[in-house]
Amino acid sequence: MNTETNLDKEAWILDHFSCPSCRAEERPLRKGDLLVCPACKTTFPQDATAMSFLTPQMRRKFGIDETANVSAHGYDENARKILDRGGMVLDCGAGKKKVTFPNLIQCEVVDYPHVDVLAVNQALPFRDACFDAVLSLDVLEHVDQPFDCAAEILRVLKPGGKIYCNVPFLQREHGYPHHYFGMTRMGIRRLFGDQIEVEDHQVPLSGHPIWALWMMLQTYRDGLPTELRDEFHRLRVADILDLNPVDWMREKLVTELGEEARWRIATTTALLAHKRETDG
Repeated sequence: MNTETNLDKEAWILDHFSCPSCRAEERPLRKGDLLVCPACKTTFPQDATAMSFLTPQMRRKFGIDETANVSAHGYDENARKILDRGGMVLDCGAGKKKVTFPNLIQCEVVDYPHVDVLAVNQALPFRDACFDAVLSLDVLEHVDQPFDCAAEILRVLKPGGKIYCNVPFLQREHGYPHHYFGMTRMGIRRLFGDQIEVEDHQVPLSGHPIWALWMMLQTYRDGLPTELRDEFHRLRVADILDLNPVDWMREKLVTELGEEARWRIATTTALLAHKRETDG
């Protein structure tokens, strides 16, 4: 832990520990550079600045890969209001935040400077109903089991506690290290089912459609061969809209778009597969 405030957080984390492997609620034991669950004997190597509840097995199971990509979103007005209300708040997938707060536990899979706990969202190392609020900001598109993550958020949240969650809908594919899902307004509500009562649902400025439009156009331009980018730049919005997409299929500005750009901003993708044969 990095500061005196964080030493208090460490005590709080240990007091509210629930083993992510067996769900026992016994305080973990310290054995050298390890924390050990007294019930199932799972060992958690303490090889980071943050307190770690990641094991090599968990990293493999949940696909936690090393990444050079950085998630560095700040806290918006809604998150600040929740933090200012007091009570213990979990930032579940905090990324590389520039600030921390005495009542905030930042949880991540990357050991960023202000992170307090290393853990996966699908198996949080906290007891039931121990947080007054949970933040999940631009995270659930990067996990392969978003419904399991939502269930964990609900599990560690006190009855009546606040959830502040945002998830991209129309964004280009981006890795951290992986990008699995986008969600409609109905989809994000469906994550939490009937266990929540929605107080407000909005399109924040950070999610305004101009971002989607800008990202799509930028990625499309950058995916073209260099000699075609100026031609694309000179197009007016009217030029794009006046030609039916079916007719655009004959134009070099479409046929010459690079493969990576097609994947990153595809309208749909088509998967063909077969079921593996079982042994014996």
